[in-house]
Amino acid sequence: MFKKAVFTDEVSQDLEVVLKVAEDYNLDGIEIRSLWDKPPQDLVDEVPRLKEGLKGTGLKVCSVASPFFKCDIDSEDEYKEHLDILRRCIKLAQALDCSIIRGFTFWRKGRGAEDYWQRILDKFEEPVKILEQEGMTLGIENEASTMIGTGKVLAEFLKALDHPNVKAIWDPA
Repeated sequence: MFKKAVFTDEVSQDLEVVLKVAEDYNLDGIEIRSLWDKPPQDLVDEVPRLKEGLKGTGLKVCSVASPFFKCDIDSEDEYKEHLDILRRCIKLAQALDCSIIRGFTFWRKGRGAEDYWQRILDKFEEPVKILEQEGMTLGIENEASTMIGTGKVLAEFLKALDHPNVKAIWDPA
Protein backbone atom coordinates (compact mmCIF):
# COMPACT_ATOMS: atom_id res chain seq x y z
CA MET A 1 0.00 0.00 0.00
CA PHE A 2 1.10 3.55 -0.66
CA LYS A 3 2.29 5.71 2.18
CA LYS A 4 1.68 9.45 2.18
CA ALA A 5 4.40 12.03 2.70
CA VAL A 6 5.15 15.63 1.84
CA PHE A 7 8.22 17.51 0.65
CA THR A 8 9.47 19.56 3.57
CA ASP A 9 10.01 22.74 1.58
CA GLU A 10 6.54 22.61 0.04
CA VAL A 11 5.24 23.30 3.54
CA SER A 12 7.93 25.35 5.27
CA GLN A 13 11.63 25.70 5.97
CA ASP A 14 10.75 25.21 9.65
CA LEU A 15 10.73 21.54 10.69
CA GLU A 16 8.16 22.10 13.45
CA VAL A 17 5.69 23.57 10.96
CA VAL A 18 6.30 20.70 8.50
CA LEU A 19 5.75 18.07 11.19
CA LYS A 20 2.58 19.76 12.47
CA VAL A 21 1.08 19.86 8.96
CA ALA A 22 2.10 16.23 8.32
CA GLU A 23 0.46 15.13 11.56
CA ASP A 24 -2.68 17.24 10.93
CA TYR A 25 -3.12 15.54 7.55
CA ASN A 26 -2.36 12.06 8.91
CA LEU A 27 0.67 11.61 6.69
CA ASP A 28 3.14 8.79 7.20
CA GLY A 29 6.29 10.79 6.67
CA ILE A 30 8.28 13.60 5.16
CA GLU A 31 10.67 13.82 2.22
CA ILE A 32 13.56 16.14 3.00
CA ARG A 33 14.33 18.51 0.12
CA SER A 34 15.40 21.50 2.16
CA LEU A 35 15.04 22.74 5.73
CA TRP A 36 16.31 25.84 7.47
CA ASP A 37 17.25 27.15 4.02
CA LYS A 38 19.73 24.32 3.54
CA PRO A 39 19.69 21.66 0.81
CA PRO A 40 19.76 18.04 2.01
CA GLN A 41 23.46 17.58 1.35
CA ASP A 42 24.13 20.36 3.90
CA LEU A 43 21.88 18.91 6.62
CA VAL A 44 24.16 16.16 7.95
CA ASP A 45 25.17 18.33 10.92
CA GLU A 46 21.47 18.87 11.67
CA VAL A 47 20.72 15.15 12.24
CA PRO A 48 20.37 15.50 16.04
CA ARG A 49 17.93 18.39 15.53
CA LEU A 50 15.99 16.39 12.93
CA LYS A 51 15.80 13.31 15.14
CA GLU A 52 14.66 15.39 18.11
CA GLY A 53 11.90 16.96 16.01
CA LEU A 54 10.73 13.62 14.63
CA LYS A 55 10.79 11.88 18.03
CA GLY A 56 7.32 10.98 19.21
CA THR A 57 5.56 12.04 16.00
CA GLY A 58 5.32 8.62 14.39
CA LEU A 59 6.53 10.24 11.16
CA LYS A 60 9.39 8.76 9.16
CA VAL A 61 11.75 10.23 6.60
CA CYS A 62 10.69 8.35 3.47
CA SER A 63 13.31 9.82 1.15
CA VAL A 64 16.00 12.44 0.80
CA ALA A 65 15.08 14.58 -2.21
CA SER A 66 18.55 15.40 -3.44
CA PRO A 67 19.54 17.47 -6.46
CA PHE A 68 21.81 14.59 -7.52
CA PHE A 69 22.67 14.80 -11.23
CA LYS A 70 20.75 18.02 -11.79
CA CYS A 71 23.90 19.15 -13.51
CA ASP A 72 25.59 19.38 -16.90
CA ILE A 73 26.57 15.97 -18.26
CA ASP A 74 29.56 17.56 -20.01
CA SER A 75 31.07 19.14 -16.88
CA GLU A 76 33.55 16.87 -15.10
CA ASP A 77 33.70 19.32 -12.17
CA GLU A 78 29.91 19.18 -11.71
CA TYR A 79 29.99 15.39 -12.03
CA LYS A 80 32.51 15.12 -9.19
CA GLU A 81 30.54 17.63 -7.11
CA HIS A 82 27.38 15.59 -7.57
CA LEU A 83 29.07 12.37 -6.52
CA ASP A 84 29.93 14.21 -3.30
CA ILE A 85 26.31 15.39 -3.01
CA LEU A 86 25.19 11.76 -3.34
CA ARG A 87 27.60 10.63 -0.63
CA ARG A 88 26.45 13.37 1.77
CA CYS A 89 22.77 12.66 1.09
CA ILE A 90 23.40 8.96 1.74
CA LYS A 91 25.01 9.87 5.06
CA LEU A 92 21.95 11.98 5.97
CA ALA A 93 19.51 9.25 4.91
CA GLN A 94 21.33 6.53 6.82
CA ALA A 95 21.38 8.65 9.98
CA LEU A 96 17.59 9.03 9.65
CA ASP A 97 16.87 5.32 8.93
CA CYS A 98 15.95 6.07 5.34
CA SER A 99 17.12 4.03 2.36
CA ILE A 100 15.95 6.11 -0.62
CA ILE A 101 17.65 9.07 -2.28
CA ARG A 102 15.80 10.90 -5.05
CA GLY A 103 17.96 11.74 -8.07
CA PHE A 104 17.89 12.82 -11.69
CA THR A 105 19.61 12.28 -15.05
CA PHE A 106 21.42 15.52 -15.95
CA TRP A 107 20.00 18.70 -17.46
CA ARG A 108 18.42 18.07 -20.83
CA LYS A 109 20.45 18.93 -23.94
CA GLY A 110 19.54 18.40 -27.56
CA ARG A 111 17.10 15.51 -27.86
CA GLY A 112 17.87 14.35 -24.34
CA ALA A 113 18.36 10.64 -23.79
CA GLU A 114 18.19 9.99 -27.52
CA ASP A 115 21.43 11.95 -28.01
CA TYR A 116 23.18 10.96 -24.77
CA TRP A 117 21.96 7.44 -23.96
CA GLN A 118 25.30 5.64 -23.57
CA ARG A 119 26.95 8.61 -21.83
CA ILE A 120 24.15 8.71 -19.25
CA LEU A 121 24.55 4.98 -18.61
CA ASP A 122 28.33 5.39 -18.33
CA LYS A 123 27.97 8.28 -15.86
CA PHE A 124 25.88 6.04 -13.60
CA GLU A 125 28.67 3.46 -13.16
CA GLU A 126 30.27 5.19 -10.15
CA PRO A 127 27.00 6.14 -8.39
CA VAL A 128 25.79 2.53 -8.72
CA LYS A 129 28.96 1.32 -6.98
CA ILE A 130 28.41 3.82 -4.16
CA LEU A 131 24.75 2.84 -3.77
CA GLU A 132 25.57 -0.85 -3.72
CA GLN A 133 28.37 -0.39 -1.19
CA GLU A 134 26.09 1.66 1.09
CA GLY A 135 22.97 -0.49 0.65
CA MET A 136 20.95 2.47 -0.61
CA THR A 137 18.39 2.94 -3.36
CA LEU A 138 18.43 5.81 -5.84
CA GLY A 139 14.97 6.72 -7.05
CA ILE A 140 15.26 8.39 -10.45
CA GLU A 141 12.59 10.98 -11.12
CA ASN A 142 11.39 11.49 -14.66
CA GLU A 143 11.53 15.26 -15.07
CA ALA A 144 11.03 17.05 -18.39
CA SER A 145 14.01 19.36 -17.79
CA THR A 146 16.36 16.35 -17.53
CA MET A 147 17.64 13.80 -20.03
CA ILE A 148 15.12 11.17 -18.88
CA GLY A 149 11.95 13.22 -19.10
CA THR A 150 9.13 10.68 -19.36
CA GLY A 151 8.02 7.55 -17.60
CA LYS A 152 8.46 5.54 -20.81
CA VAL A 153 12.08 6.62 -21.27
CA LEU A 154 12.73 6.09 -17.55
CA ALA A 155 11.47 2.49 -17.83
CA GLU A 156 13.82 1.94 -20.79
CA PHE A 157 16.71 3.50 -18.87
CA LEU A 158 16.15 1.33 -15.79
CA LYS A 159 15.97 -1.77 -17.98
CA ALA A 160 19.25 -0.83 -19.68
CA LEU A 161 20.96 0.06 -16.39
CA ASP A 162 19.63 -3.15 -14.83
CA HIS A 163 20.67 -2.53 -11.24
CA PRO A 164 18.60 -3.36 -8.13
CA ASN A 165 19.75 -0.19 -6.31
CA VAL A 166 18.26 2.15 -8.94
CA LYS A 167 14.48 2.41 -9.21
CA ALA A 168 11.85 4.80 -10.58
CA ILE A 169 10.13 7.66 -8.85
CA TRP A 170 7.05 8.44 -10.89
CA ASP A 171 6.31 12.12 -11.39
CA PRO A 172 3.11 12.40 -13.42
CA ALA A 173 3.29 16.20 -13.65
